[in-house]
Amino acid sequence: MMKVSFDVVMKSGQKDVDMDFAIDTLSGTAQVTCLIAEGILNQKVIKRRTSANEVRAVLKHSFKSSYGQNFDIILHNEEHIKVMGRITRTVFSEVMRYFISEALYIESQQVSPKAEEVIATLSEIEDDLIERIRNPLQEMHQITLQSGYNVELNYKRPSNEFKIITLTQDTARNITQSVIEKETVDIVAAITRYNSRTGNGRLLLPGEDKTVAFGFYEKMINVSAVQKRRVSANLHHNTALEQENYAHLSMKVRRVNVYSGETIKYLIMKVND
Repeated sequence: MMKVSFDVVMKSGQKDVDMDFAIDTLSGTAQVTCLIAEGILNQKVIKRRTSANEVRAVLKHSFKSSYGQNFDIILHNEEHIKVMGRITRTVFSEVMRYFISEALYIESQQVSPKAEEVIATLSEIEDDLIERIRNPLQEMHQITLQSGYNVELNYKRPSNEFKIITLTQDTARNITQSVIEKETVDIVAAITRYNSRTGNGRLLLPGEDKTVAFGFYEKMINVSAVQKRRVSANLHHNTALEQENYAHLSMKVRRVNVYSGETIKYLIMKVND
């Protein structure tokens, strides 16, 4: 047996926490962590979790402060234990942070080379896994949606905690209010990050200092090699340059907006000549 220890903390301070919403948040946390673990360890996305799933989240004793819960992911399968031992628990937590960030349309922190290698092995299931965890992520946000409390998910390293994600009212809005606009618009932007296997990445509009997620509207199998090369070439040019020296691409896109009108992702219809 092997375990990976976490805690989830609802930052309520000295205020009471509604039990119904707290239970929803704990349930969503269990689903998100186990689905990502199963994706990493099995190299496939579990469509429906049942009591037969080998990766389980187990509650441990709680602690005082803001309301929180300690829990472990327990591994019994020998092959899973070998994989976890090879990639290490910290890298596993980095990969978990990456997928949760992508699902929430926020920029993920820089990952280690070893975590990059693990993420690359999951390229075939990346889009499906990100889509699969969005519903339980909504559930994980219940205490934030109803009471306004932030929620922290941490990997409990022996030395110190490793923060995986902080859920806020902004991330709640991203996961619950996003709509793909029907109108196609033209934008000019610089590519700052790009996964050539999935077509997802981050772009920066002129004059802005905050990157925004992007992806191709069509499945990657239907995107022409010319379109992919234009995005890759722009990233290659911009790598290691200062922002004022970035080259920009002209693109036709559809926006993914939240109700306030803010764009949280661009879906590329065409990279212009």
